[in-house]
Amino acid sequence: MEILNEQANSAQVIAISRIAGSLTPEILRQSLDLVQQRHPRLNCRIVGSIENLYFETEGTEKIPLRVIKASTADQWQVVAIEELNQKINSQKCLARAALVSLPENPNLNYLITTINHAITDAISSIYLHQNILEYCQKIVARENVETVAVLPALPGSEDLLPSMRGLKDKINTLIFIFRLQYFKIFRYPKTLKVEKIVSLEMRHCGLIHRQLNETLTEKLIAACAQKKVRVQGALSAAMLLAAFRRIRTSESKKINLNCLSAVDLRRRLTPAISPEHISFMASMMDSNHAIDDNTSFWQLAQENKEQVNLYLERNYIFMIMKLLGKLLQSFLENINQPSTTVLVSNVGKINLPRNYGTLQLEEISFAFGAIFATGTPTAAVTTFQGKMLINFMFSEPSISQEFMAGFVDDVLALITEACG
Repeated sequence: MEILNEQANSAQVIAISRIAGSLTPEILRQSLDLVQQRHPRLNCRIVGSIENLYFETEGTEKIPLRVIKASTADQWQVVAIEELNQKINSQKCLARAALVSLPENPNLNYLITTINHAITDAISSIYLHQNILEYCQKIVARENVETVAVLPALPGSEDLLPSMRGLKDKINTLIFIFRLQYFKIFRYPKTLKVEKIVSLEMRHCGLIHRQLNETLTEKLIAACAQKKVRVQGALSAAMLLAAFRRIRTSESKKINLNCLSAVDLRRRLTPAISPEHISFMASMMDSNHAIDDNTSFWQLAQENKEQVNLYLERNYIFMIMKLLGKLLQSFLENINQPSTTVLVSNVGKINLPRNYGTLQLEEISFAFGAIFATGTPTAAVTTFQGKMLINFMFSEPSISQEFMAGFVDDVLALITEACG
């Protein structure tokens, strides 16, 4: 992930909170200092040569805080895009923060944290905001915060993952590798047409933010329950169908498409890991689909569910983590050859408190750097307080802003139609 950060400026996870109440830079500064003490990885930096990177505590700087007085209500999106396109200065600190305040509404702020993907994923980045707001609440209430309970450092991911050395695991590993090769050779997925290819240094990560209101969110969840599929599957179906409509031609019959889906590993480990621990504990699942004009939304969602179950039952999600270094190396070597049609990361319902003394958490979402995702529309999804928030990311200019805006409209229209 640090190599991605250095070479592609694209290894950061950002979390975005909309906070009501008086959140001053002074209070936030104190809170950031406290969470940096509490979380061992936030008190680290990455040093060494590219062949020998390691964590070091000595010399780590404070988490930088940028304060922006917005001129428009949606300027937080501009700041979020800036954060997605600026690499982490890992030799100094592995995180940074931005506070966007609205001059016409001093009691409304956006907090944006940016953390190196080498130490975090979407879930721990989101739950860090709870930690930050809890410390803000204590500071405002003049509680004693001089002593910080430091969380124990987690072992490396190799020590946390199952060993998978048994005969059954070895057989499943061979089947998994064969499966990867089969789809690569015989059912290589079609992707959106790349509009323009430029070097990594010339790319830009775009972001489009959308929300499903409480009524539509409730309808989607209810429809998924009725059809006995996951919300993840429904979101994947909408992304895949939107892509299919742009890829198909008059001569097209069935088209092979695929969807990468992120999965949280914490609760699948023994013992389970709390989301409060800042760590990179996410894997990926790949569902492959042969789609034609007769393929239905819910059929795709069901296919996604079946293939996701296969990944879970056979521990493919752990194999992906063990192979991650090699997969990323291969990916970087073929950066201009898209291999993924769409990507969806849905963390589901966020069970964070709403109230923190004088502060209220109104919305929370996340995004991640997608400069490397040539020609692949990407969605980052959260559900909080009954409302679904979706951040769509894309790599410009392989996908243009105008194209992505139309794609996003189609995705939301497909979801609405499926819930009708």
